[in-house]
Amino acid sequence: MTQRMTDKETKMAIEAIIRDSSSEAEVHARVEETLGITGMALTSHLPTDSIGKTARALVVGLGGLVMKNGAMVMFMAHGRDGIIS
Repeated sequence: MTQRMTDKETKMAIEAIIRDSSSEAEVHARVEETLGITGMALTSHLPTDSIGKTARALVVGLGGLVMKNGAMVMFMAHGRDGIIS
C-alpha cells in the first residue's frame, strides 16, 4: 500500500494507527498488515509518576504521539523519500 502513498500520507496513517493502539505489539502488527512496513523502530514509555505525566501532557500539547493506553511513543521507518519519524 505504501507504494501508492507519499511519505507524508504514510506518516499520517502511522500516527493514526499509533493513537488508536494500546501496545507496541499492536502497532507493529497493524503497521505491517495495513501498510506493509516491516522494518520499523518503535519505543514507548507509560509514565507512572508526576514528572512522566507532566512530560506526557507536553508531548500531547506539542502534537506528539500517545497511544490509547497513555504511553508516549517514538517511531521511525524508511519511507520512499527518507525517514518517517
